[in-house]
Amino acid sequence: MKLHKIVLTETANECLLNIAEFITLDSPVRAETFIEEIIASLTGTLSVFPLAKV
Repeated sequence: MKLHKIVLTETANECLLNIAEFITLDSPVRAETFIEEIIASLTGTLSVFPLAKV
């Protein structure tokens, strides 16, 4: 099975940063782990199924 390289756009990175900043207001530690989980899920899914609408 071919794995595709996933590159997040500048816009996507900015959105993730905004999400993290919002979550940080409540829980700085959770903000970091949540963003890591989102990136892992996106890259894991899209590297195998690049046309998936996630």
